[in-house]
Amino acid sequence: MNWTSKLNILFSYLLYRRKYQSRNSLEKVQQKWLKQQLKFVNKHSTFYKEIGHQLSSYPIMNKQSMMKHFDELNTKGLTKEECLKVAISAEKSRDFSPTHKGVTVGLSSGTSGNKGIFLVSEREQYQWVGAILAKVLEGRSIFQKRKVALFLRANSNLYETANEGNIDFHFFDLFSNIDKEVARLSQLNPEIIVAPPSVWIEIIKRCGHSDFENVEQLFSIAEVLPDETKEKVETFFSLPLGQIYQCTEGFLGCTCSHGKLHLNEDIVFVEKEYVDDLRFIPIITDMKRTSQPIIRYRLNDILIEDPEGCSCGNQTLTIKRIEGREDDVFFLLTTNGERQKLFPDLLSRTLLHALPNDIENYRIRQVTHNELVIEVSRDLHDHEKQAIISEFSTLFNQQKVVSPILQFKSFLPLEKGQKLRRVVSEIRP
Repeated sequence: MNWTSKLNILFSYLLYRRKYQSRNSLEKVQQKWLKQQLKFVNKHSTFYKEIGHQLSSYPIMNKQSMMKHFDELNTKGLTKEECLKVAISAEKSRDFSPTHKGVTVGLSSGTSGNKGIFLVSEREQYQWVGAILAKVLEGRSIFQKRKVALFLRANSNLYETANEGNIDFHFFDLFSNIDKEVARLSQLNPEIIVAPPSVWIEIIKRCGHSDFENVEQLFSIAEVLPDETKEKVETFFSLPLGQIYQCTEGFLGCTCSHGKLHLNEDIVFVEKEYVDDLRFIPIITDMKRTSQPIIRYRLNDILIEDPEGCSCGNQTLTIKRIEGREDDVFFLLTTNGERQKLFPDLLSRTLLHALPNDIENYRIRQVTHNELVIEVSRDLHDHEKQAIISEFSTLFNQQKVVSPILQFKSFLPLEKGQKLRRVVSEIRP
């Protein structure tokens, strides 16, 4: 890493470590950066040519539309066909270091199973490193040596970019043997560990407290973080478990030092599509990313806004909870024959109220409009099943919906690299 690269990372770090003490000052910066971004994409992206400089004029995108228009949308002159070949080759070889025409190319399947391609230029890698250091370290010295353990589905040049500096990223492959990877983690004894909630449970099962003498910070990533997992991890480590909200569309949020999850509104502009008073689906615009512009991209997540804000003083939006996917809202029939929404958080909390404490894994699936399947990691006794049925019966009465049939099945282990979804709808409304 040359001095120019290090200076780019430092500049990004200084830019994103700023806390906005008033909403007005944040919004002024957003409007300035949005104007610059739209001017750039007007000129360099064939798809966005001559649309104009008003964000509201731009079409709302999703993974399907972005892949459909990939060739015209990106500003690097790359085609979907050539990028897919590069990304699939990296997935198969598990070597994620090669770039294509100077650009990092990655594959995203997300939780929906639809393939997507993401592009990150060298400049954007430095921006990401600076941003992640600013948000994760928050007040800690950037010059102190730290080892970061990342449990992820795929490695990326994003993480390798910083490895010649003070932050040393170590990739732990979710497609590899979990016993082998946790043993590596113990030997590494890192200062920071980042892992999905399902992996945190495996780490706790296989390790002792003495394996982590150096650990300072813990973060959850990639999956919805259940309260019970957060509690178990925090009890084991005697440290708070924060969250990094990131997807291939951008670095979207991070927990602050006061324990609240903030959206990174100094990186992405967020429009909110409300589904009730506090729940919303974010539509994001990355204000700096240019190789693959992310303009009015509608995510599939349901976020719950925290009306109390945060005592840290930062004016970026505070999120109470990342609830789950929009696709996994259950639709049940009311006594009047209408359809009623039941959100994932409400369903998982209802099950947890009655679930025995020794159950490590669970899942709730809606397989038809009047049938739910509850999967748990051990056989349940009749009285345990009855307690769960009773808890759900109370919920259904409160929601004034016709009680569906509840079936109980065994929880099947996840395939390697698969994200754990606790609430899954297999029907469309």
